[in-house]
Amino acid sequence: MPLEVSVLNKHRFGVFMDVTKFIYDLLSMHVTSLKSYYETFLAKSKQFNKYFSSVKETKRDLQEDQSNHSFRVAMATDRIKEIKQQLMDKQITIKRKSGEIEEL
Repeated sequence: MPLEVSVLNKHRFGVFMDVTKFIYDLLSMHVTSLKSYYETFLAKSKQFNKYFSSVKETKRDLQEDQSNHSFRVAMATDRIKEIKQQLMDKQITIKRKSGEIEEL
């Protein structure tokens, strides 16, 4: 009987070793996949950071261009108002002068 028990125990120990090896392989595969997942995640995060920083730069450039354009439009509008006022003043002056000429 002791011979049978030791053979059975060896078989159980062999099965236990196989199960332990399987669990170790499974855990190492899990750790490897987690490592590759995190590496991929970090790489994609860096790509998104670069993309969003370029978007911020483009947005800032567009805002600067828009403010420059708005400033130029405001200057042109002011200049147009000044010219209109000068024209009205000259029309009034012309009417007054033509009235003076008719009196003579």
